[in-house]
Amino acid sequence: MKKFRHVGMASILCFASMTCAAAPDANTSQEKRTSLSDLCAKSPADLKTLAVDPSIDVPRTVARRELLPRYQRLPGGRLVDLLMVTDPKPTLVDTDYKVVTLDASAKPGAPNVFSLSEGNGLLVAIADRKLTDFSAKDDTRDKILLSFRLPPLGDNLSSLLYRDDWYRQVDVYVLGCSTTGVPVLKSFGYGRSSVTNQSLCRIVALLFLIVVYSGAALCVSSIRNAKIGRLWSTSQSTSIGFWRHLDPVVLSAGDNGQGSATKLQMLFFTMIVLWLVFYIWLMTEHLSDLSNTVLLLMGIAGVGATAAAGADLAKSRLALDNWAWLVNRKWLPQGGISAVNTAKWRDIFTTNGVFDVPRFQLITFSIVVGFGLLATGADIADLSTYSIPSQLLSILGLSHVVYVASKLVAPPSVSDLDAQILKVREAEGVKAKAQAALDLASNTPGATTDAERKALNEAETSFRTAENVTRTAFVNIYQISPNTYY
Repeated sequence: MKKFRHVGMASILCFASMTCAAAPDANTSQEKRTSLSDLCAKSPADLKTLAVDPSIDVPRTVARRELLPRYQRLPGGRLVDLLMVTDPKPTLVDTDYKVVTLDASAKPGAPNVFSLSEGNGLLVAIADRKLTDFSAKDDTRDKILLSFRLPPLGDNLSSLLYRDDWYRQVDVYVLGCSTTGVPVLKSFGYGRSSVTNQSLCRIVALLFLIVVYSGAALCVSSIRNAKIGRLWSTSQSTSIGFWRHLDPVVLSAGDNGQGSATKLQMLFFTMIVLWLVFYIWLMTEHLSDLSNTVLLLMGIAGVGATAAAGADLAKSRLALDNWAWLVNRKWLPQGGISAVNTAKWRDIFTTNGVFDVPRFQLITFSIVVGFGLLATGADIADLSTYSIPSQLLSILGLSHVVYVASKLVAPPSVSDLDAQILKVREAEGVKAKAQAALDLASNTPGATTDAERKALNEAETSFRTAENVTRTAFVNIYQISPNTYY
């Protein structure tokens, strides 16, 4: 019994000693909890080691201010703008401002300061009452504009696979500290938001773009193959499938099946702007407006593509009855020349196998402007502030004018072919009439057929001559021989 009694006493003494040892740690933990009122006197180094507890009451003498963020989400690694409502009119003479963001998911008692902006890291200015990006148009209250940069969330592979680094809930506090004597909290504003991961948003936006592009390729390939139908010789089939339509030159091909520089340019700019708008929305939950220069860029590409298509129709389209004659004679497949043409990258820089300088100028400057828009737009949160130099827009516009003009002044080869097909059809009609006259004379008892046979021979000679000329022109224009695909 004595033995057990000694063991029990030892256990009690051990437990008591552990309790006594734990008590100072708890007190220390309590001492590390910092209220908002104490933040004005704390240095940035202190805030990295102390836990800020917003639940500790702030004196009622401290003014509460309303915060109006520009965006619903705060983009990590980007410049963030906030408006803080003040009443009466603000003054920046005797007040220092701090923006403190607290990590809402931090463990209790652990340091929870996600970011701190003050001094040179915080831009403070009295806001213009005309600002409507943040509040209603009829809100004429006095405000202060604060601009600060948030730290980025992790952008390496391990961080992207870790869900807590996809976005982070933060509590935003704007503290107004007095600059006279001991720093004292004079006012504060509060708001809760989430910080988004730039790299993750870029990847998701890229995946979205791939899905949209693949969907367009699938639709276009289905429509084109349905239009072309089954060609006459399966061994000569040029049916273009889905995977081939992933090539942007094939996807943006013109009505003749060849690569179109203007349509490719329009597709290029459309995909860039689409990616940027969706990316900015993922980061900020805000549909970005487009600046006038970006709209002008899209307009130049659209008008240029439409004008080039119109020039092609005016200069390279056969009359419908002549086109039907070529199809019936099996010179062309039912889908027209687009059924036997496959767009290639060389089509973008050449015309009839000859290097085309206007096309080269159009494409190269489009690449420069497009990648400039992509690089700059990926580092801003609003495309309404992006500006393209007017000289570059002028070069693109002039390139389109020269490109369309070169199509309009091109030799009227298709028009000549159209006229020659009419001659062949007329000669074919004369031949048919001569053949009918000969048949009628042959079936009439006692009638001679010499005159009719001579007329038929002359008609056949005229038809054969016209057909040979037409065949030569057809091969030179379309680069295929008649009956190739039958």
